Amino acid sequence: MNASSSDRAFAGSIPQLYEQYLVPLIVEPYAQDLAHRSAALAPAAILEIAAGTGVVTRHLATQLPADDRSYRPI
Repeated sequence: MNASSSDRAFAGSIPQLYEQYLVPLIVEPYAQDLAHRSAALAPAAILEIAAGTGVVTRHLATQLPADDRSYRPI
């Protein structure tokens, strides 16, 4: 079995492809749910670690009060 050279090499940006295809398909619904559940608890502060592509952070930013100074990146 002979594989073409394009089948043996990956070309492109893995993070960009992940963000473009896998985040909307797999991660987005969980990020939305986690942000909604987190905001419902009305936390005084949130420390997010291992943010990856930031999809959860983007949803948290839309769910949490904008005028509260507790919600700022550190």
